[in-house]
Amino acid sequence: SGSEVATQKKVAVIPFDDYRADDNSNFFAAYLVPLFPYGWADYERPEAALQFASIVKYDVMPAEDMAKAMVTSLRYSRLFADAFFTMGGDKDRADFVISGRIKAMRHNGKMLTYGLSLFGPLLWYVGCPAAKADNAIALELEMRNKEGKVIWEYTINRQDKTWIWFYHRMGWDCKSFAGLYQDAMNAALANLSARINSNPEVFK
Repeated sequence: SGSEVATQKKVAVIPFDDYRADDNSNFFAAYLVPLFPYGWADYERPEAALQFASIVKYDVMPAEDMAKAMVTSLRYSRLFADAFFTMGGDKDRADFVISGRIKAMRHNGKMLTYGLSLFGPLLWYVGCPAAKADNAIALELEMRNKEGKVIWEYTINRQDKTWIWFYHRMGWDCKSFAGLYQDAMNAALANLSARINSNPEVFK
């Protein structure tokens, strides 16, 4: 039936550990230099940045948000009877615990001015791209049983390139992160499903 789940066990997901570097570099002002084609920024922690090509700030808490995205995907997957997020206090209620390590959540943004300094944005009005955003995430996931033994591991590397025009996709600098999370979680759970099917005794 539609209510069937792969196993009647419960899974807790705890906030992921953050192993990202602290480097955030902003060189957007470089677009003012005559003949230089763009200003740019490289952010290892986008949520701590205060300037992007087409937005001011990106509000996100990666350690919690990624873990909660995992819970949502687990619930939709119907692999387990229940999945829930916990800061750690309730994890003993679960049969399995999923944790994660955030290795990267990187943003590289470019504001394109075509070497025209202050006059570069005039080209945006006639259809030239205004900006480009390259976003990437890297995660390591693992599931442990009640004895603390690792019974599943999965590594995620996802990236996306987004072009932004003055009339289209303005404000999309970090929008692709949500899609990257979802694609990553879907791939992870497909892998976990295969693991459960091939080793059902481990998940009993």
